[in-house]
Amino acid sequence: MSEAQPTLPQPPPQDPSHQNRSSKDIAAESFPQQTNQTSLQSLPVQTSSAPAPELAPSVQRCGKCDLQMKGSFVRALGSTYHLDCFKCMDCGQIVASKFFPITEPDGKQYPLCERDYFRRLNLVCQSCGGALRGSYITALDYKYHIEHFTCSVCPTVFGPQDSYYEHDGKVYCHYHYSLCYAVKCAGCRTAILKQFVEINRNSQDEHWHPECYMIHK
Repeated sequence: MSEAQPTLPQPPPQDPSHQNRSSKDIAAESFPQQTNQTSLQSLPVQTSSAPAPELAPSVQRCGKCDLQMKGSFVRALGSTYHLDCFKCMDCGQIVASKFFPITEPDGKQYPLCERDYFRRLNLVCQSCGGALRGSYITALDYKYHIEHFTCSVCPTVFGPQDSYYEHDGKVYCHYHYSLCYAVKCAGCRTAILKQFVEINRNSQDEHWHPECYMIHK
């Protein structure tokens, strides 16, 4: 079982086309029964200027397909493109209305959609797959939107100071972890969530709450 603990995120690389927004860090103590750590972090919001479609001059070629420009086109990244040719480098989504530039090893700049830009920065919510543009929770080596860090069974949302339980990489509230996975005390038959006594009796292992064992031993 864990509680949130503060960490400080590394902001993504700055770009002239992006504007920064102030961020806020939230901290909490770590829960004594869990080695996992949860942290609430903030990321400066990234924005990109959307290239405005223009009418193509009589002689000009697309920077992607090299065909002559006709009708509307996009002027961006030092070149011009057909609207249908200006796509995310990773997923192929058309990004004529909004894009994030990235410089590849060849020195050229290419457009990315929002999700792939943040994915390359390892800033994607484990739950919904969306970009983490503001504050977020880090837990179990994953990142989550604050509202998406919930119990795997019910909609209980865990804040930065709330306790949670982990099993096989999934997060559970107290009730559902006790119901589904916690070892039961041989005396009172309720879940054991902290210290316990383990004994072997008649070739069978038994687990007890310490107070129950003192009564029934």
